[in-house]
Amino acid sequence: MKKKYSLSLLGFILLLVLPLEKGRCASYVVCASGNWSTPATFKVGVGCPGGASAPAQPLAADDIIVSSGTLTIDAAATPTCHNITINAGAILTFAVSSGLTFNITGTLTIIGSLTFPAGYAGIVNVTGNIVNSGTVSRTNLTNGTGTINLTGSLSQSAGSFSLFATAARNLDLVFTGAGNVTVTSTGGTFTISDIGINKSTKATVVDIQSDAFITGINTAAVFNFTLTTGTLKINNGAAGGTALTNMHNGAGAAALTIPYNVVLESDASTTTTLSKSGQTTLNGELFINGGTVNHSTTSKKDLIYVEAG
Repeated sequence: MKKKYSLSLLGFILLLVLPLEKGRCASYVVCASGNWSTPATFKVGVGCPGGASAPAQPLAADDIIVSSGTLTIDAAATPTCHNITINAGAILTFAVSSGLTFNITGTLTIIGSLTFPAGYAGIVNVTGNIVNSGTVSRTNLTNGTGTINLTGSLSQSAGSFSLFATAARNLDLVFTGAGNVTVTSTGGTFTISDIGINKSTKATVVDIQSDAFITGINTAAVFNFTLTTGTLKINNGAAGGTALTNMHNGAGAAALTIPYNVVLESDASTTTTLSKSGQTTLNGELFINGGTVNHSTTSKKDLIYVEAG
């Protein structure tokens, strides 16, 4: 009697014997310390220990779990992936000389540690969200800057999110792309010095609901806001209402310009100080939807409105 095999069984056998091809969507697991550019650093489709080494570096559709050890994005890497999760006790870091652009097309989840070494000057693009309950840190040793471009939202439940060491040793956090986003927290701390708003339209909102995020801006005490396009909503009143004590353009600058394509919105139970010791030029919109907005509280400089066109 002839044996009959179902198509599903044959498909399962093919999955076992065929090699992983480029263009695939796979789960990559890091079980021990290694460089991103070395395929053997990654195991494919299984947890630790065991599993076959990856045939190549991850692609934009591939998910990564840094389960243990330290994954280093080195100068020879072509770093891209979909979702990436850094487990508790694991580390994702960068070689100082890398200076690369790391593209994450999904969500960055940090339970362990994401560290930016002294001298780092690369770019991290996150198309999805950043979810932190671990440690994000910037080393204070030598000069260097870098940028995190975030299209999605930022949330934190524990740990610390620090992109600042000194004014010359920091990373910019820039909110980009289409879609309204939020900054929220239920725990942990922030230290943030340089914030960019570069959304797709003037009406696209970056809604800062986190009181800890506002506290983190005050802690760094740099207050550098690069405002290009979008609505920046100071909305931490329900979370505690810590006052944002200063805003200006450029490290060490005193003046603040709100461009034509920008709306600065103050919501209930918030206090925001514009250009504490300098002039404020309003080309765009200042929407006081609640709360208190102060201007030039120490130097009594001008608030200038410039009509567009």
